[in-house]
Amino acid sequence: MDKAVNVADQSTDGVRRRRSTGEGARRADRMREIILDVALDSFSAAGFIGTSTRSIAKLAGVQHSLVNYHFKNKEMLWIAVMDRVLCQLTDLIDEAIGEDPNRSASEKLRLFIEIYAKTAASSPQAFRILTQQSTQASERLDWLMERYLREQFKQITGLIADGQAEGTVIEGDPAHVFFLILGCTGTYFAATRGYTILTGKDPASAAEMHRLISFICSVVFKGK
Repeated sequence: MDKAVNVADQSTDGVRRRRSTGEGARRADRMREIILDVALDSFSAAGFIGTSTRSIAKLAGVQHSLVNYHFKNKEMLWIAVMDRVLCQLTDLIDEAIGEDPNRSASEKLRLFIEIYAKTAASSPQAFRILTQQSTQASERLDWLMERYLREQFKQITGLIADGQAEGTVIEGDPAHVFFLILGCTGTYFAATRGYTILTGKDPASAAEMHRLISFICSVVFKGK
């Protein structure tokens, strides 16, 4: 059984960071990024329960105490991993679909599809983790929902509804259209090995990524 994780009010802002300056700080930052990279791969491959900070330390080639120094515990490390990807995604989405009177709802929705696809292509491990967490109730899923996913859902379903009112987006429940986009994009990049085996193509290549974006747009937008 999954051990309860107290993540509701946690974020990487509370993680202890090295306060030295100069080369020592740069070295600490590089080591922190290495640990995050290894943790992303580990959580993606083995899930939260199947991953330990000791195994991450071993794969990163550092002392276990250094992982705890930077991230305190496994829960905080998992949060830092997801924050790194989803915070960047959120910033890109907010910038793209901000209050720009010169952009229609369909234009903003198209930008969202492109940003989401490119982020999934660059960090497929994070989207595998999102898929893992969405399969069962947990405090980690609650944290993801409240910190990132709920607001994103409101933003994008609002754009979908506005696009439907414009007559440019397919009819149907905006929630269904939203999950159609996420399913086509997130699953596509989360299942890269299977796609490559079956098609002989690299789904993360620029050509395949743009083909996917064009296909999703042809499904979501009318007359495309």
